[in-house]
Order: sequence, then structure tokens, then C-alpha cells
Amino acid sequence: METDKYIKYEEWEGYWCFKPLTEMKLETFLVFNNDSWKPPKTDLKIIIESNEQANQPTNRQLESFSIVEANQIQIIESIYNFHENFVFPLYNASIDIEEDQIISNQSETNKVYSIKSIRIPYLSEEKSNYYILDFNFNYDDEHDLSFLFKDLTVIDFVGLGDDFIDFKELYENGLKGDNLNLTIAIYDKPNSTSVYKGKHSIQEKIDFQFEDKAYTIGVYREKWPQSFKLFFNAKGHQSNYSLIEIINLT
Repeated sequence: METDKYIKYEEWEGYWCFKPLTEMKLETFLVFNNDSWKPPKTDLKIIIESNEQANQPTNRQLESFSIVEANQIQIIESIYNFHENFVFPLYNASIDIEEDQIISNQSETNKVYSIKSIRIPYLSEEKSNYYILDFNFNYDDEHDLSFLFKDLTVIDFVGLGDDFIDFKELYENGLKGDNLNLTIAIYDKPNSTSVYKGKHSIQEKIDFQFEDKAYTIGVYREKWPQSFKLFFNAKGHQSNYSLIEIINLT
């Protein structure tokens, strides 16, 4: 994408963004939406987040959007896998899900999700590509849902109006400056007590044998921001791991 094909605007006070002036090639996402549970959408909102001083998107932002544009099939596959491993178990334990809302295979992912917008956070020196997909969400259409991606993998999800983890501090900085005395809690079921809790450095092997299933991992420290969460599918990775190894596998 060329940097002269964008217009800068203020979405609301202090929230600056760029939008492309030319139509992006998002046919796979549009087909996904046309078959979804929501009324068909003819376009997707693209938001490249910025600041008041910038006069064009950063190179990393342009690269991140190019990755989205070129990998729509893989992104939908990641949405399906994350739903099966984490979102469905969490909501199934919390609400009554109708049988026709249960996804049986990847082709049915749009029974639950319909893409509203693609957001690229402000990125400059990051090693990985990060972006956000916002959805109409059939399990909670009042609050909707957003997925945060690192490259082609979903790494976090939140409801409408909630903030994501500080992904730069966790994935880019490695909890720099305060990673020697972390409290790590491991959960193998939603809304349950932890199956493990202990203190470790980011490099130290956690005294827990991961099995062939999905886990949520909470990380706590004294320095602000104090808490982080990771979603880790240990399928094919049964072993003891350090936190930095889990981060790199995510």
C-alpha cells in the first residue's frame, strides 16, 4: 500500500486515524460476511490508528495491513481455532447457547462472527505485526467482540469498550525491567480456580506439566501495568515451559 493513498481524520477528539482512499482487496472477508448471521455488509471499515503529529501511516502499519490483505483465509482459520479453544468454552460455561449457534466446522465460523472493522494500532519499531478485527458477535450482540492478532494468530479478545492487554510490554518488551519475580497462574477451564500458581522469572521453567489442551495464563507483577493474560494451546507441546517460551509459541 502506498502512503499517499490515505486521508487523515479525527474519529473523535484526540483519536487520529488514517483511512485508505482506494478500495482494498478483502473479497474473502466480504464473502464471509455475506453468508453470516447479520445482514450482508458491502464494505468493511479500515482504521489505521495514528496521532496528531503523523502525516502518514508507519511502514510497520502498512506491512501489518498488507499481511491482513494477503492472508484472509488463514485469519479466518485462526478465528475458528481460537473460538473452539477459548471463546466457546468460556461462553458455554456462562450462558445458554442455542444449538444453531454452535460451530461444527470452520465453514460455520460466520454463524457467530461478522466482521465490522479492521484496526491497525500505532506501530513503529515492533518486531511482529499486530492488528484488531472487530465483530458483531452472536453470543452477545449488545457488547460485540474484538480479537487482537499477532501476525496470523489471535492472542487476546475483549468486549466492546474494553481494552486489550499491553501487548507491546508483554510481546515486544518481554516485561522489561521487572521479569524476575512474576506470579504465574494457569487455568485449564473458564471461570475456575487455577490449576497452578507460583513465582518464576520469565526465563525459568514453570513447575507445571502442560497437557494436550488449551490454557489461559495470568501473569502478575508489582510494576504497572501489573497484570497480563495469555492464551496457550499446548496441543503437541506437552512439556514444562518457561513464560518466554510460551510467549514465543503464541
